[in-house]
Amino acid sequence: LHIDTGNIKYQPEAYAMAEMGFVPEGAYKNRDYVGNAYRAGENVTRAMLDILFDPQTSGGLLISVDEKDAAALLYELQRHSDAFIAGYITSRTGDDPLLVLE
Repeated sequence: LHIDTGNIKYQPEAYAMAEMGFVPEGAYKNRDYVGNAYRAGENVTRAMLDILFDPQTSGGLLISVDEKDAAALLYELQRHSDAFIAGYITSRTGDDPLLVLE
């Protein structure tokens, strides 16, 4: 699973708080739980990682659809919500991590 962190929607205040280190302990526990199953690109900041692993979400939903159906589904979802395309899925080979944050 490849997540484009530039597409992630979050409250600007959350990023500022994460930059100052105001992060719930659960974010660190979540990151520890995932362990080596993720890899973050060099441009992914610590604050963004803290936001992505933060347990205080409002219950966001991740949906996976065939690429050819993505635009139509996104159009329909955006009529009723703040839906966005977060990333894409590829085949996993060798020791690739399960989650790649780009």
